Amino acid sequence: MTPAAPHIPDTAPFSTEQRAWLNGMLAGLFSSQSADGTTAASPAETTAITILFGSQSGNCETLAKKFGKLAATQGFGPAVTDLGDYPPENIKGESRVLIVTSTYGDGEPPDNAKAFHDFLLAEDAPRLEGLTFAVLGLGDSSYPDFNECAKRIDSRLETLGAARAHESLLCDVEFEDPAEAWVPGALKALQGKSVESSEVGGQKTEISHQPSAISHQPSAISHRSAASPSAAAPTS
Repeated sequence: MTPAAPHIPDTAPFSTEQRAWLNGMLAGLFSSQSADGTTAASPAETTAITILFGSQSGNCETLAKKFGKLAATQGFGPAVTDLGDYPPENIKGESRVLIVTSTYGDGEPPDNAKAFHDFLLAEDAPRLEGLTFAVLGLGDSSYPDFNECAKRIDSRLETLGAARAHESLLCDVEFEDPAEAWVPGALKALQGKSVESSEVGGQKTEISHQPSAISHQPSAISHRSAASPSAAAPTS
């Protein structure tokens, strides 16, 4: 069995960005010597990826950090960043992003994602032809605006010229297993690798309360202006 790559624990005295960079470096060093003694990728050859999360209660943050750790073992140099700390205009300089976000109230972005959301939906938002992306949303299908924030961001990125590397996943309240099953394929696609058909469920995949029920949603998404939150849904 191949041992797991070392990583910096969450309790270490580093910022999220510093820890992600160090994990990427360690993953590269660990993978530089394969089991049969041949040389593999060097740390300089890791693929940059930014993992952004919009979270109201912490679930999206937890998932994003898990995804960052996985990415560091797959040849990436990940930077896991709270959308509240991310300057929205930086999206213009990104090459790969994976966005994990919940939806609040009547289809609103979580508080820490509002500035990024509004930047993307602005009429003067920049073109993003150099960007590839994947989006995972957490929501509650008992509310009418199920995963609206994730849908809106996914569609708007495509409208601005970015390329969807992998189908978006729109999870219901039982999100852990679907999210963990989705992310390996998303990372492979963002790295430019082919994804097996078993790893792709459709352009838009929504997971219902019943584990066996999967429905595919159309890609057309309204870019209506956000309304004030009310009767807030359970958020992530």
